[in-house]
Amino acid sequence: MHDIPPSARKRTTMVTTEAAIDGDGNLTHLRFTSLSTLDVVNRAAFRLVTQQHYRPTVSEGKRVPVCSTGTVNVDLSY
Repeated sequence: MHDIPPSARKRTTMVTTEAAIDGDGNLTHLRFTSLSTLDVVNRAAFRLVTQQHYRPTVSEGKRVPVCSTGTVNVDLSY
């Protein structure tokens, strides 16, 4: 994230997502409901969310697909 402007490095920014995760913990759908003004942050958040394997949700002893809303916080102070 070397292309972040120095003026932006002293803050934390976030993006919010809505995701669908199948019964095996795989991401099947992703939508960003709010984005950062910095493209590099949005790209980093996308990589973070899509490269994860999620713990399957179990209901009544069975793995079930779920929809989830989440927030990705990106610390720019490095």
